Amino acid sequence: MLSGDLQRKVDDVGFWFHSIDLGQGVVTKGVKSAQKLDYELRKCNLPDLHGKSVLDVGCIDGFFSFAAEKLGTARVLGMDY
Repeated sequence: MLSGDLQRKVDDVGFWFHSIDLGQGVVTKGVKSAQKLDYELRKCNLPDLHGKSVLDVGCIDGFFSFAAEKLGTARVLGMDY
């Protein structure tokens, strides 16, 4: 997907809670900044997630689900209403 197409899709959502770097220079404009989310992720002191399954309940738009994936989980399920 081209970055312009990705940016249009992000803009079409309207409201984002998490600021998520989607690559290609596209970052969602979330209420929580990327710096705040990175701080919160570090404060979680997560164990090694390689090969594990993660359930993210109340994931909103998925920052912590994507973070778990980047940390090597085998499976991630993010759920919200």
